[in-house]
Amino acid sequence: MDFNHYLKNEKTEKAQVFVEPSKEARFLLKYFGWLVSPKDGKGNRFSQLLRMIIVSPFSQLSLFSFDYQSYTFEIFHQTKVARITHFICMLFVNLLVIAGLSQVSFFGNTPTTFLNIGLIYASILGIWYFIIAASQRLWLWGMVLVLVALAIGALGIYTGQTLLAGHPIQWLTLEAFYNPWLWAIVSAFLMTISHIPEPKLAPRVTPNNEWVAVQDFVLDKEHKENTHIIQRIIRLAFFPFWGTFNEFWASPKLMPYTFLAAMTNIGYAPKTYSKIQSYVSRALESGNPALDYVGIGGGSFIQLPKT
Repeated sequence: MDFNHYLKNEKTEKAQVFVEPSKEARFLLKYFGWLVSPKDGKGNRFSQLLRMIIVSPFSQLSLFSFDYQSYTFEIFHQTKVARITHFICMLFVNLLVIAGLSQVSFFGNTPTTFLNIGLIYASILGIWYFIIAASQRLWLWGMVLVLVALAIGALGIYTGQTLLAGHPIQWLTLEAFYNPWLWAIVSAFLMTISHIPEPKLAPRVTPNNEWVAVQDFVLDKEHKENTHIIQRIIRLAFFPFWGTFNEFWASPKLMPYTFLAAMTNIGYAPKTYSKIQSYVSRALESGNPALDYVGIGGGSFIQLPKT
């Protein structure tokens, strides 16, 4: 089917939508259009800044969009370094968040195994992941994810309530070594720098509407920007900070897809793997995979179809 009527400008050269945007995407278009798809194609300074920081707002704000999330995971993590680092570090981020939250109780000052926010967080992860897997009839994936949520939940609570007991959270002292939130941020930072070997910079990381190699952007070989080379270097220098925030936020959302990628690589769900890879291959072959939808078009915007 042709879904190009979702493109903000249907005449956008070489842009193509492979899959109909999800209900979540349509919700964001309806209520947060100022951020994800400004009417004038640019938006105000604030929305431009947010898109530069977030890079892919649809990805960061969607929770159940399987086709889109599996596609963007593959698009943004093309190297083994990035994929392995994200598999390990997303586990650590979620485990450490549970460890930190397990120290907060609803009743009284002393957290207990069954009355702490860490347990609630781990339970939400397990239910959330199973719903996504069930929507695709990927039952083994769902069972693995539930077991992972149970495992990191148990280990996180044990870590927070036993191993870290008696070590108050401090940021500027030696006690910082025992701060689970600090180590979660370190894990997110490691994921950020694992993107360095990726072949190209995504749209919105640079002002360009297409993917650009780092040297081409910095040295301005192909895209004539009205900015000095120092300004372009400064722009890139901020992305370890933005990236760390994005990776931390994305860890609960994307962790299931790190497991799916590992499982499909050893033969699980071949039909699902083939579908995902067909989208990814077509997008990558174009040289300009879309950020806001499954397809081709770099930073091109989508919109709700005109009625």
